[in-house]
Order: sequence, then structure tokens, then C-alpha cells
Amino acid sequence: MLPKHWVGGADSEGRKRDHLATTLEKPLGSGHYRIKEFVPGRSIALERVKDYWGRDLNVSIGRKIIR
Repeated sequence: MLPKHWVGGADSEGRKRDHLATTLEKPLGSGHYRIKEFVPGRSIALERVKDYWGRDLNVSIGRKIIR
């Protein structure tokens, strides 16, 4: 699920997003990792989000989250 303001907003080049069109724009996320770089069809590199908002939640206890 994506928030309405993101879907109805503009992409990095200022064009209105078409949520039905194929895109290579990095997706919106809120997890432990974000996309650092990618080569379509070949590879993807992730990086850890240092200030991840949910690292201290009870559900995260026991996970290997570097602080």
C-alpha cells in the first residue's frame, strides 16, 4: 500500500505519477533498508537505514538490528 499523497504526487522529474504505468523509480518505504543502487534485471544493492523509526518496538526485539 502506498499513501495517497505519494501516488497522486510527482516523480523525481516533476511528472505526475501514473500508478498503473511501469516505472524504475525507487519505491517509497519505511523499513530497515532502502535501495542504494540497482541495475534493472541484474542487481540491487541495499543500505541500512541508521535512524529506522521502528528499531525499538517490541516486535523488533531479538532481531539483529545494528544501532
